[in-house]
Amino acid sequence: MTMYSQTHLTLLKQLAVVPLQPKSEFYPDCSQSRSAEATDARQSESITNVEASKLDVLVADIECLLASFGITDWQINPNAVDIHFQEQQLITPSLVALKQPMLKRQLWLLLSEYVDA
Repeated sequence: MTMYSQTHLTLLKQLAVVPLQPKSEFYPDCSQSRSAEATDARQSESITNVEASKLDVLVADIECLLASFGITDWQINPNAVDIHFQEQQLITPSLVALKQPMLKRQLWLLLSEYVDA
């Protein structure tokens, strides 16, 4: 509970402002209750679902673009450090690595060569 001085209370009353109770998220140093921890777990789970959804969209976009070029072979190599074609096969690092702006740019520049051709 927030403690207000008499001056603050008088001013709030004159302005007809009802003070709000701050939520625990505003105080990260304070210990959270179990319900707040459960809420945090649900939020992080939904963030994970959103990230997975974004990766699914990225995969669908890449597959669609590759199909339009007649390329059907795409290999994800977690040990790869860059994106390249090996014969008619696209080789990329993991999907999580593809979220990095540098690798995204490299992927789209490589694929744009096919668009321009």
